[in-house]
Amino acid sequence: MIELISRLRAALRRRVAERCGHPEDTFGPYQHKFGRWLDTGPEAREDDELAEVREAVARYLAVAAGEGRRWGTALGVIVGGLGALVSFVTIRALS
Repeated sequence: MIELISRLRAALRRRVAERCGHPEDTFGPYQHKFGRWLDTGPEAREDDELAEVREAVARYLAVAAGEGRRWGTALGVIVGGLGALVSFVTIRALS
């Protein structure tokens, strides 16, 4: 079971990397800007550079979250369907 979860995580990481690039490649061009963005508090004013980094992070996380939802929904339907099938077969066998 643990191996299955590890494989699913790796597949999800690959899918996110396909959709929005590897994090090092995606955020590599920002370098010091990314560090500045992390250091500023939410109440600080953003200049154009920091707004650009925030938008890139938001895009990346939105794509990653969307993929996670799709995979979670698919796995939930599969596991739920298998659970329903096991229940049906058990009830049918006991009847």
